[in-house]
Amino acid sequence: MKVHLTRDSVANGDDPYSKELTVSNNASIIEILRVVLHAVFLASIGGGKATWIALSRIPVAVVAQQWAKAKMLTPIPPLSRLNFSGNVLSMHFDYRVQQDPDLVYEKYQRMHSGHPFR
Repeated sequence: MKVHLTRDSVANGDDPYSKELTVSNNASIIEILRVVLHAVFLASIGGGKATWIALSRIPVAVVAQQWAKAKMLTPIPPLSRLNFSGNVLSMHFDYRVQQDPDLVYEKYQRMHSGHPFR
């Protein structure tokens, strides 16, 4: 399947672009995020503390420049609940500046607790 990526700009002069990746048709959202992180799509910032929210119709995960992997927001939704059409999954990364990624994660966990993705 194809994964179409977009992201916010991190600074003046940072022109975000879209990118398309190809992953296995049976890849999970966790595997897809792993591929995205290794694709060097997200901008790095000085100080090394950029925080991002991975969105695909709903918030999916928190990604931080200083973390080795994304922290999934639970419950983990099936791909069918995400922005998925015609064998293309669209994901956007919302830049949360240098906010503490643990605090961002906790906030999103609280916001969505008790609201399962059906």
